[in-house]
Amino acid sequence: MSFNYKKVIPNRYRYLLKVLDLSSQEDLIWLGWDNLTLYKEYWEKELEEERKELKKRQEVGLSTKVEEEWIDEFVEIVDILTSSIKEAVNKPLFPCERENDHFARDEGFFIFLDGEFRNAEAVAPPIPSRKRPMIVYVAECRKAILCNIKDPTLMKYTEWKYLKTHPDYTEVWLKSAGYDGTETEKAMTEAFRSWYSW
Repeated sequence: MSFNYKKVIPNRYRYLLKVLDLSSQEDLIWLGWDNLTLYKEYWEKELEEERKELKKRQEVGLSTKVEEEWIDEFVEIVDILTSSIKEAVNKPLFPCERENDHFARDEGFFIFLDGEFRNAEAVAPPIPSRKRPMIVYVAECRKAILCNIKDPTLMKYTEWKYLKTHPDYTEVWLKSAGYDGTETEKAMTEAFRSWYSW
């Protein structure tokens, strides 16, 4: 029976399957080292928890074949991710995967604002919360803006450099943040296109 590569996407990111075609290991490798490493860490934690739970149930004679099959499935997912990571290259992490420390304080980055990529910096670190806001200052416009850490209009210089030369990945990267079909996504795609034509 062939492996279902869609299983590697953790449940909390299942909406990504709307924009990803994962029908082979090559598709998985295409996601890049950063995303795959994050998924591997997630599944390793899940595997550890399942093994602990199975051990407890075995000690009292309550384990089932189904639970043992879950362990086998998790091991297979981790193995597939491990082999894929070895062949993957660094790519910008999907915005939806960002943690609070993605942008360091005083680290320069870009913000897409008023149809252009502009230099910005975080003047206040993200506040731990579900929406992960942070204050971004754009010197060119003399504006301080409250932003969501997962907003794709914010990007490190290294992310911008990669995205401006890889349109296929940029399209999925924007859609992964839920920007599919929005005016912002269209404007950013157009702005990136101007770079592709150089």
